[in-house]
Amino acid sequence: MPEEKSQSEAIEAQASEALAKVKQNGGSLATLRAVWESHSPVVWARNSDIYRRAVDAALKLGESFLAYDIANEGLAYFPDEVRLLQLKALSLARTGTTSGANDILEELRKQGHDDEETMGILARTHKDLWMLSSTEEEADYHLLQSLGFYLEGYESSGGYYTGINAASMALVAGETEKAEAIAREVSAICEESLAKAAPDSGEFYWLEATAAEAALVVGDLDTASKFYRKATTEHHPGAAEVSRTRSQARFLLQHLGQDKRQLDDCFALPKIALFSGHMFDQPHREIPRFPAAIENEVREAVEQAIQRHDIQVGYCSLANGGDLLFAESLLKLGGEIHIVLPFAIKTFKKYSVQNPLVPNAEHRFDRVLEQAATVRVLSEQGDPNDEAGYNYCNQVITGLAVLKSKFLGMDIAPVLLWDHKKGD
Repeated sequence: MPEEKSQSEAIEAQASEALAKVKQNGGSLATLRAVWESHSPVVWARNSDIYRRAVDAALKLGESFLAYDIANEGLAYFPDEVRLLQLKALSLARTGTTSGANDILEELRKQGHDDEETMGILARTHKDLWMLSSTEEEADYHLLQSLGFYLEGYESSGGYYTGINAASMALVAGETEKAEAIAREVSAICEESLAKAAPDSGEFYWLEATAAEAALVVGDLDTASKFYRKATTEHHPGAAEVSRTRSQARFLLQHLGQDKRQLDDCFALPKIALFSGHMFDQPHREIPRFPAAIENEVREAVEQAIQRHDIQVGYCSLANGGDLLFAESLLKLGGEIHIVLPFAIKTFKKYSVQNPLVPNAEHRFDRVLEQAATVRVLSEQGDPNDEAGYNYCNQVITGLAVLKSKFLGMDIAPVLLWDHKKGD
């Protein structure tokens, strides 16, 4: 018995340490993914809060697929954990699996869970289904369901989250007086909450973004602009949060008969880079193209390009040369790098990294892989002499960047390191 108790206490201690790790590393995709990939399910299964915090962190970073994976494992150990079910539904909704999300939330509602989060996310799924409807009858049904559930959540909780969404959906449904009345109530709630909130409160962004949306519902675009700018410039929200706020602003502007991009300059979003460039010259190269001697000069130019275009997310391979310089520079400047390799790491190093003129290249390559948000190896058996493998790798890099761009609403900035001459 003492031995079992000691083992149990050790696992509990490890669980506390795991929770601390998630809290500490949840702000970066690279660190959160590293924590997730090295986690022990036996340890995490001792505390559902570890899963909840990890899922929430992934959602804030805009990584809904990762959030779904974490929530799914957590529910295997805590099948009745309401918050995990809500977060799983939210991750499904954000990945476009709207019906699956709706099913989870309807079941929670039937079980008597009528809290603001359940009702709010359920209403959101009906809003999505309304936008996807193929018939007028279907659209009307989901619009009224969405409005009804938002109203129910607001009336029972008095919360600004369901309140502002109820106002927005009432506006869309043509119930202008109701929309404006609720928007004014929500504006007062936000004003009171902002006055009481602690200076370091993480709620400031959402309170000010909600105040902006309330102003938008009543047609006060100047006040909306003021609050949107304050929210996005003073509280350092993540790109995923800003993107969702901008999408909602566009949605409302369109239904107000305004140019939907009229307030876009309130939402400064960084860019996603799609990088390609030359490798460092090998010793046997007859005509110089990218000699290692100019590395520092090129690195400086790459860093300037990253800063000039406000690039915070990058996709590239990791050959020794432009790829490596770009990845290192983006990481140095606090960005997020995603690496795609055409074949096994060991083989890739031999053919695309090793270079006697750059003796520390392998160490630098390994450091980037350690810090990367994601590393994808497309084929463990790929042939380094087959051009098709490299072409496929470039296509995957492009596709991943485009998907990220569409998901976060961020523009792509192609970055090319090229000597303006035809390739070998």
